[in-house]
Amino acid sequence: MSDETVEIPAAQQERFKAEVQEAYKEHEKESRRSLGISTGFYEKLSALDAGSIAVAASIGIALIAKPQLQSSSLRAAARWLVVITVSLWLSLVCAVFHNFVAVAIAKLESAYSHVELVRTIIRRGLAMLNTDPAQIQPLGQVEATAQEEPILQQQQIMKRRLFLNPCVTALGYISMGSFLAAYTLVMVCVVRLWWITR
Repeated sequence: MSDETVEIPAAQQERFKAEVQEAYKEHEKESRRSLGISTGFYEKLSALDAGSIAVAASIGIALIAKPQLQSSSLRAAARWLVVITVSLWLSLVCAVFHNFVAVAIAKLESAYSHVELVRTIIRRGLAMLNTDPAQIQPLGQVEATAQEEPILQQQQIMKRRLFLNPCVTALGYISMGSFLAAYTLVMVCVVRLWWITR
């Protein structure tokens, strides 16, 4: 390539500017979507778990204060309550970790989108200069070299994301499973107490 400056027509510059702005808007949209990812379900589950643990603790204190704790039915209810509380606690911890991992994935998606924006700018900027047939080959080599680092960054981001996806799924399953187990045990305990006291 020669060292002389290439004059780019104003219309082509405006088109390039519009394409880059469009790509940037797409990047911003992806960033907002990624950072605003809906972890609402697990936030609600965390609140429900925390409230349930508080209720279980209150019931536990009320049971301990009863002098009839020595009876087998109340002692069994107290044991059930401990198992229920541990299940709710596990659900709470997993829901919180689920949200942390989901936010990490959202940040990785945002970083991927940022690198894609850089690659788009490189491609469109070099496409503007691609008007001279003699420069097509050297510009293709420049583009390949300029995109090596962004491509490597995107590959690293995808590796991290592929590692975190199963983690967030497993945390979600454990959280929901222990929550469902806890409330199933609550129902069993309630039916059992009803059966004893009827």
